[in-house]
Amino acid sequence: MHPVLRSLSYLEAGVNPYVYDYSKLKFSTWQKIKIALGTVTLLPVRLIILFVMLLLAWVVVQIITIGLKSNTDIYVGWRRRLCWILIAFSRATLLCFGYWHIEVKGQRAPREEAPILAVPLHSSWIDFLTTAVIDGRLIPIALHRKENEKIPFFGTFTTATQQIYVSRSDAQSRMLALETIKERALDDRCPHLVIFCEGWCTNQKALVPFRKGSFSPGCSVQPVLFRYSSDVDITTWAWNGLHPGKSIYLNLCRLVNHLKIEYFSVYRPSKAERNDPMLFANNVQKHLSKKLGIPITKYTLADVQAMMGDSYYSVPVGKGMREFIKLEDKLRLSLRDVKRMVGDFHANTDGYVNAEEFAAFLNLSMSPELNEVFELYEEVCLMILMVF
Repeated sequence: MHPVLRSLSYLEAGVNPYVYDYSKLKFSTWQKIKIALGTVTLLPVRLIILFVMLLLAWVVVQIITIGLKSNTDIYVGWRRRLCWILIAFSRATLLCFGYWHIEVKGQRAPREEAPILAVPLHSSWIDFLTTAVIDGRLIPIALHRKENEKIPFFGTFTTATQQIYVSRSDAQSRMLALETIKERALDDRCPHLVIFCEGWCTNQKALVPFRKGSFSPGCSVQPVLFRYSSDVDITTWAWNGLHPGKSIYLNLCRLVNHLKIEYFSVYRPSKAERNDPMLFANNVQKHLSKKLGIPITKYTLADVQAMMGDSYYSVPVGKGMREFIKLEDKLRLSLRDVKRMVGDFHANTDGYVNAEEFAAFLNLSMSPELNEVFELYEEVCLMILMVF
């Protein structure tokens, strides 16, 4: 008797929001000619301009941070006024990438009404430039991967503009970031907070699970959507997709690209939502799903990596899907721990396990949470775990 997943997912139906198949990126003859012309005309000029702006921005950043005792101190006075120079550099950078005009639909709510701008469908590295220019006066504070801090120039820029860093694999870092979000959201001296509420880049075909960080302060949020368009999709930056270097090159070679910022109505949480950030996040996700007309998937990037890894071992795609988000949140196991344990299990057994063996291998006692993970499979007597 073989285990079967309890239901079909959007992924099995062909909607995989985490993957962008760049092999299907096809250019017509005319498009190839335009890229070739842009390579010898636009590209050199734009690279020189970008280099000069990066140097000037670095100088401005050094001036802003002179005598600053702590990066957590909120900018006031002349430091805050100098930020408009960095905003101007960010807008000029967008111009170099061909975004001459930014179409704006809707209106950004005042910070007093909605201190957090929640951005769904994070799909491109350009989102960070767009974030910097949406205010016009102050650079909003956003949540960044800890790894971004080490990127030359970009890391200096994000640190100087008091962005929030988080290490996804470090529980203490995630907790500290959560507390910082709450503090900044409730501090009227801060600019808007911009949070990419899914935490990952996707291809915008479905809404993936919202992280509760954007919603933990319990204050009103305003959803904001960034849309990029051209005759060929050269901006989507999803896992296992178009290399960012190639995307940057193609954007620099194009004369004109299109960007649209759409503001939705402010979502004001109920008392129950204020007390339960996950409920708040899920309800905002459902609200946006109806507005945008796209589906919701409960699967995380870890699930997709697991599914694609299973296909390597001849397990049909989708049959080996595991909801690692349950393991992380309910069993306090990181994805790295699970990957190591699953690899060890596969190396030392025939790949089959019952519920008790499953618990013993993870060094956990049987519990409702553990049983819930196991019962993702309709046949609870057996379960297949394969290596990524």
